[in-house]
Amino acid sequence: MLDPFRNIGKELTDVIEKGHYFVIHSAKLSGKTTLLMELADKINAEGKYHALYCSLDCAQDFSEPEKSIPVIIKTIKYKMETFGLPSGFADNEDYKR
Repeated sequence: MLDPFRNIGKELTDVIEKGHYFVIHSAKLSGKTTLLMELADKINAEGKYHALYCSLDCAQDFSEPEKSIPVIIKTIKYKMETFGLPSGFADNEDYKR
């Protein structure tokens, strides 16, 4: 199997450790999702941070933020529960308006 990090694992962890943002930009079917899922698994296994890969495609059909934001929040909360990450995300938010 091909290494999803393709020799950029150290570079990515350095960026994360410095608190910087990064963008993964590449052609279709080049392994972006696999890379991000493996990175989240690696970060969670190390135990220093919590990482979550979560597709938000479910909100792309909504053009109004008041409809898309609740969908995004519910998706993130569901994924956090599924992967056993700490609870508390948006627990007190009133996004149901």
